[in-house]
Amino acid sequence: MKMRWMAAVVVGLVMAAGSAWADKRLDDAVSKAEEQMRKAKDLRDKSPDEADRAIQDAIKTIQKVADQDAQNPEGRLALARILLRAGKRDDAGAAFAQAVKLAPASPGPMRASIFAALADFELLHGSGAQALADADAAVKAEANAETLAILARAQARAADPALALQTADRAIAVGAAVGAAHQAKGEALLALGRSADAVANLRKATTLAPALVSARVSLALALLQDGKATAAVEAARAATQADPQSAEALAVQGLAAAKATPGAWGAAIGDAQQGAFLDAKSPLVQWAVGQLFEQSNNYDQAITAYQASVATDPGFCPAAAGLVQTTYRTGRDAAAMPWAQKLAPANPFCGGVQLTYGEMLLRKDDYAKALPALEKAAKLLPDSADANYFLGLAYTHQGQITDAVAPFGRAVELSPANLDYRTAFGLALGRAQETDRAVVELQKVVSTPGYNKSDAWINLGYVLRMARRAPEAVDAYQKALSIEPKSAPAALGFALSLGQAKRCDEAIPAFRKAADLDPNAKTDSLIQIARCVVTQQFTAKPRDIAAAEKAYNEALAVAGPANETLIAVAKNLEILKKPGPTPGTPGGGEEEIDVPRFARCLMSSGKCAAAERTRAVGELKKAGRDGVPYIAFALRVDSDPSVRQAARGALESLKGAACAAGGDLKLLATMECPSPCINCPPADVKRELELCDAIHAGRALGQRLVATCGVK
Repeated sequence: MKMRWMAAVVVGLVMAAGSAWADKRLDDAVSKAEEQMRKAKDLRDKSPDEADRAIQDAIKTIQKVADQDAQNPEGRLALARILLRAGKRDDAGAAFAQAVKLAPASPGPMRASIFAALADFELLHGSGAQALADADAAVKAEANAETLAILARAQARAADPALALQTADRAIAVGAAVGAAHQAKGEALLALGRSADAVANLRKATTLAPALVSARVSLALALLQDGKATAAVEAARAATQADPQSAEALAVQGLAAAKATPGAWGAAIGDAQQGAFLDAKSPLVQWAVGQLFEQSNNYDQAITAYQASVATDPGFCPAAAGLVQTTYRTGRDAAAMPWAQKLAPANPFCGGVQLTYGEMLLRKDDYAKALPALEKAAKLLPDSADANYFLGLAYTHQGQITDAVAPFGRAVELSPANLDYRTAFGLALGRAQETDRAVVELQKVVSTPGYNKSDAWINLGYVLRMARRAPEAVDAYQKALSIEPKSAPAALGFALSLGQAKRCDEAIPAFRKAADLDPNAKTDSLIQIARCVVTQQFTAKPRDIAAAEKAYNEALAVAGPANETLIAVAKNLEILKKPGPTPGTPGGGEEEIDVPRFARCLMSSGKCAAAERTRAVGELKKAGRDGVPYIAFALRVDSDPSVRQAARGALESLKGAACAAGGDLKLLATMECPSPCINCPPADVKRELELCDAIHAGRALGQRLVATCGVK
């Protein structure tokens, strides 16, 4: 659309007349060049040489007028546009740059036209971030349907697709009959993953503006994403017919053809590489080339193409995701991580990049960095089972027990046949004290025909044991051990369940086996052996006090006298040593602690007063390893300084059993005080200082335990 503006009143009549004459010459030149370009198109198949001469003539026609009035930005803009249509994108870029230099002295509508055209060009041949800046400048010069449309397209490419959708709706509100406005909405919807809606809007764009080649290219891409490869081929062919010099149209035509007809890969890669020949700096073209090489399992060339794409535009999501994912999936971890570290910040709204980056960090046990990346991925890719599953894992490792339930559940909903997802979901439900749901999910896994992994059986045993359903837990752990006899988690869980069921004769050798399989389980095992041996003596005939003392002393050497279970064991041992009648079998020990009840109190602090939470910490300490995750949780997140101090003391006294906190120890070791309270009442400041003291003490403990437990 040609824009005109009124000359300033102070300009003399001669100047005004000169300007009008210049405008007429440019209009005439543009009309003539358009005719020459039509001639070139007609001659393209019949006589390529004559077609090229016609294109050169069209360029010369505009060049001559532009040079005659070198200070007129409209001439430079017209030259840039004709060069772009001729496929001379580098020359077009130089002409756009000249127009921009003249733009500050131009009236608003002309500045808007220059910056909008430049942004459109940069979306083809440059950086989305720069296109966004120039589109913003265009809107500031004059907000109309065209400038708002290019701003929306740039936002969809380099910023927030949701914001792009809002801007596109503004463009449509201003100009409902403007094809570019509907193209912008279609591209925003495409970036949001709403391919069917994108197709509808892009079809409308091509109906309103048949010559809008970029809208036809986007339509082909939307159809591909919507699974309609044959229709995508038709849309791409329409784009190449409208503009045979469109590198993007050729590349997408090849990509669509390969999807529609897998046997046509040779011709498809030919089209895409012809597009790369026409414009090697087009991010879209290089991405399409990469996709085609990836389809043929030629990963080296695919990676090279993706690298060429992100070299031009690091913020081009499809290529950034393709590069990081392909590099990582083909086992090049060392090369993938630097790319991910560079491209993740440049693509905050690119779900594919965030997902792979988060997964890589997760596998390196860098949970604190993995979590924000995976939160973004799950939000941007709500229908990705992987994104939700990895987010659940990140929450789990960060100690956010209840937060893990929803993403694991979503992963199972999206991929119900994935037994690993369901296994993790069942454990998350159990840890969140949703026992009945947990058991249902895990039983679905273990009852699946052909299931032969120990994981779900171990998780089922854990959930049942935490629910005080010891006989069922024993059976579950036994099944796990029958599948994987050297599984340390199964061995320890089996022994703990036997102890909970008061089957000490069987529990003692089970604990010894668990200690042999896992050195970290030695302390817990010796404590439980001491408890069992001492308990047995109350009914043994004759009693073996020496054996009881030996077991107690072995546990005492590794756990120390402050261990709650050993304190109870010591009291029972003293009773055994006294002459006279001996009371019946004593209580106490791990099986007497209602872990779920006290865990719920700590995990939902709003429902338990600080005093109740402090008591819960003390009770969970008695439960040993089973209570550790919840004590660590309280030490890390509780809002009351006294509860945190109690949790720190409990975790410290548990010694070796504290290693059961696992990854939570790394979180404890990096805790930071909250931001200082400004202009707060003295009581709040005092409480904040106390909380900070508790955090510092907890962090020091976490650092010691990380070293002691060998947490990596």
